[in-house]
Amino acid sequence: MIKAAVVGVTGFGATHYNDLLREYEAGRVQPVAAVIINPDDAQDKIARLQEIGCDILPDFDSLIAKYSGKLDICCIPTGIAMHKSMSVAAVEAGFNVYVEKPVSATVDEARAMTAAAARCGKFIAVGYQNMYQPETRRVKEILTSGIIGKAKKLKCYGMWPRSFAYYGRNKWAGALVGADGAPVLDSPFTNALAHDLQLQLFFAGCSFNEMVRPARVQAAMMRANKIQSCDTASIRIESECGKELIFTVTHASNFSSHPAHIIECEKGEIHFARCTPASCKVYNAAGEEIEDVPFSSAVRQNIWDALIDRINGKDAFICTPEMAAVHTLVSNAVFDSAPIVDVPSELVSTVTFDETGVERNVVSGIEKIIRRTYDEERILDACDYPFIRRGEVLDIDGYSSFENRFGYGK
Repeated sequence: MIKAAVVGVTGFGATHYNDLLREYEAGRVQPVAAVIINPDDAQDKIARLQEIGCDILPDFDSLIAKYSGKLDICCIPTGIAMHKSMSVAAVEAGFNVYVEKPVSATVDEARAMTAAAARCGKFIAVGYQNMYQPETRRVKEILTSGIIGKAKKLKCYGMWPRSFAYYGRNKWAGALVGADGAPVLDSPFTNALAHDLQLQLFFAGCSFNEMVRPARVQAAMMRANKIQSCDTASIRIESECGKELIFTVTHASNFSSHPAHIIECEKGEIHFARCTPASCKVYNAAGEEIEDVPFSSAVRQNIWDALIDRINGKDAFICTPEMAAVHTLVSNAVFDSAPIVDVPSELVSTVTFDETGVERNVVSGIEKIIRRTYDEERILDACDYPFIRRGEVLDIDGYSSFENRFGYGK
């Protein structure tokens, strides 16, 4: 069986814990070690792991020291600021890596991860889970086959309300810079809704396994919550080959509207929505539906099929740090392109999320405004909210990593 370790089993680490148990029960993976720094919060999980012979360790350094050269893969569902250092240490210890998204806070960290994996002869797979799904691959096949011509414009919007508890769940949620001064750059488009920006960048790539090559980025960002980062962002990307990508998301809406994509092509369109109800329909130039792409329900299983195949020497598709670095490059450029403005207090109300009593901040009228920008194929600007400030159009040529032009955390 594949020998695996996991760094953390609470928070999103619980998803990785469940993955490992599922694969163990299927006879494919043996959980060898688990780093758990908060044992009081994970007693049931610790008991189950020990029952199946998994070693419980107090910190990541202990894992590296004890199991160097003895593991096939290490799962790293930790805070963004730790992705690069832990991934590099893991491949240097002889482990393949499955690290959560985003791959890293800055694009130079992502490049260092790519170089370390190549140097050590190991792979690093990034947890953009939708990249591993058959429906995603089918959309890319359609876009590169010429059936409806080349993609010209890709647009997406999503509204996922997030509560005060969401931003209080750890030290880095909603942070731009950590206590040590290192970039974190948490945001809707680098965390909860990062999957959809990554999908846009993948769908816009010219060849089957290629990400788009961004040329210019412009953004507008605002916040209704008391955080360093934004909770609403609107991004426009122009590619080197002239494609336009528009992406607007918020955590400050009154209700959820799951991410919706439209890909406008030369001879038709693709309408793609990855969340409930999941749907992907392909239309020709006459507006006739020519394909209804089915979605897989085995999302986590599909990821582990790919990871296990890669470990066993098969050429299975994974999202590499090099692919994920395009998302990070764009994210870095967004934060260097535009200031984050505070929403005036008179436009912000605190509402109860549901019967649980969870509270969150909501920006007045934001749902209609975001949908309007989507329909009009543009990003947010002063005609939507007078206080908002579009950033400069940042040329990616020569832009190597996050420069912190607005002095966040200083």
